[in-house]
Amino acid sequence: MIDKRTKRPIKFKLGSYDEKLRKAKTKAAEAHYQEGLRLSKLEGIDIQKEAAKEFAAAERYAPGYKDAGSLYQTTRQAGIKRMAIIPFEDRSGKKEAYGGVSENIADEAISEIMNDPSAIEFLEIITRDQLERIMQEQSLGLTGVIDDRTAVQLGKVLACMKS
Repeated sequence: MIDKRTKRPIKFKLGSYDEKLRKAKTKAAEAHYQEGLRLSKLEGIDIQKEAAKEFAAAERYAPGYKDAGSLYQTTRQAGIKRMAIIPFEDRSGKKEAYGGVSENIADEAISEIMNDPSAIEFLEIITRDQLERIMQEQSLGLTGVIDDRTAVQLGKVLACMKS
């Protein structure tokens, strides 16, 4: 290329930015790693979730960075929320006409959640079989009414089973 004004050739210095880019990625990974460490020392499901995200970011910038992968797994596990969709009694009197409405609603809710990758990273859905087993163990029974007291008790049992 020739500069139109000076009529001189334009020279471009070509160089590699690989080393600068590698250093920048390492610095970014370290910043996320340190933030993950800071958050991982705090308590709370949501804080552990944020710590896991920081370790994941460190891994994205520098795959295999320190022990970010294993720390991600640890904090992700601590940041998981467990959810059970408790079947409810169909009192509409139209069960023959509409089929298992309560089962369909539960299945649809689970399907919607499972189709959202960002929702399932930190969510564990307790299956109907697991729930039935827990309820039988606690003598709550699926046909009984779940009130505030039994729902809290059920949540505590679920937490113990997953630990």
